[in-house]
Amino acid sequence: APMDQIIFIVEPKGIIKDWPKDRFKIIEFSGFLHDIWRSYKSAEDVLREAFSREHKDFEYNFVCPQRMYKPHRAALNSMLEIGNVSLQTKGIELMYPNLSVEEYDDTYDNLANLLAMRKNYNTALFTIVSETQYSEQYGVITEKLINAIVAGHPFMVCAHQYALEQIRGYGFNTYNYIFDEAYDDLDNVVRMKDMVDSNWHFTKERLSAVEMQKIFEDLQGLINYNRDYFFDQFGDQMIDELRMDLLNLWGK
Repeated sequence: APMDQIIFIVEPKGIIKDWPKDRFKIIEFSGFLHDIWRSYKSAEDVLREAFSREHKDFEYNFVCPQRMYKPHRAALNSMLEIGNVSLQTKGIELMYPNLSVEEYDDTYDNLANLLAMRKNYNTALFTIVSETQYSEQYGVITEKLINAIVAGHPFMVCAHQYALEQIRGYGFNTYNYIFDEAYDDLDNVVRMKDMVDSNWHFTKERLSAVEMQKIFEDLQGLINYNRDYFFDQFGDQMIDELRMDLLNLWGK
């Protein structure tokens, strides 16, 4: 078939801007994220109740769930001396119950996994999202970011370069109001360390429950916007953009 009649849908963002014009066509669309939205949307009432404000109990600055070992996750784990951090395949568990590696692998149910981790999220102010990819030029955003949003958490993101820019491109707000987000632009060698060091007040100093409560209240506008946008608009927006991209390609 002629190359201009072939269309591939790809998960990562950013490839299209560098894609040669004389190759087959590509559309950037995350079917994985859309599936997460459909699953979480079906349990919206359950999730909103599970992570409602009355369940908050500020014990840890942050939670950082990490299931599978990856070099960048091991490095991040070594930098985080406080907080509720896991690296399950290396035997490091969160402080409160959640699905074991075997249970998760048997079900591969991200909704069940998030609900199983509810106390770990409800006892922390924010999430350090440790994404699946770090060194890749074109990385992906996964349920790990969505879990933080649904749990009502501000977030930092240990991920590929420009991950925060990608998240904003999806329509979510990030938290430069309190976090130094300059790390997003840095290369792989220094990005993770700068994220931790430039936000030392949150990553290295234990905040009091009173201070965490105050920060949480100050950020309610952003927190509620992200959660409401996810449940009410995100999935439909993704499909609308996919349709427009297809129509634009078919019309050429």
